[in-house]
Amino acid sequence: GNSDSTPASRVIEVLPDTVGDLIPQTNWRLHYVDSEEVTARVSGAAVNAFDGNANTKWHTEWYLTDPDPNVPHEIQIDLSTVYELYGFRYLPRQYALQNGWIYENAFYVSQDGFDWGTPVVSGFFSRDSSEKEVQFPPTAGRYIRLLALSEANGNRWSSIAELNVLGGPFSGSYAPNGTIDTPLE
Repeated sequence: GNSDSTPASRVIEVLPDTVGDLIPQTNWRLHYVDSEEVTARVSGAAVNAFDGNANTKWHTEWYLTDPDPNVPHEIQIDLSTVYELYGFRYLPRQYALQNGWIYENAFYVSQDGFDWGTPVVSGFFSRDSSEKEVQFPPTAGRYIRLLALSEANGNRWSSIAELNVLGGPFSGSYAPNGTIDTPLE
């Protein structure tokens, strides 16, 4: 009988739309790089690729090496937590020479930084200094890998002024990996 004088209530939290967000570089760490220029007077350290400064750059070795290491070159970054990723932005070096502008490329996402599988996207960047944005199907991952397969002018080097990743918080479960074998009927 009696009616409840306190009606049921539900609290609904509206979260901000994260589509189109850049993943903050704050907690990123270098996981691996095959080559970086750290002996020249202008640093080409790999961490410059994600320092938030378009005036610095990662550049592969060129100063005291002969011959310079040849493409392919790669940089791997630990994002520090799992995100739902769907794209990246590549900014080539922004001053003077075009050395190291990446042309043919492949981009990978990994959960553990060891099993990279196949690239989530691959292709060719335009041969100019503009920032390039590449999107791919949403993929959960903590580690990213940009593989530079060739240089825009046919040289041996690779460079990045800034690398950014598009995505948002990981909000789901990992995709199932296996088969259901019961019941047998």
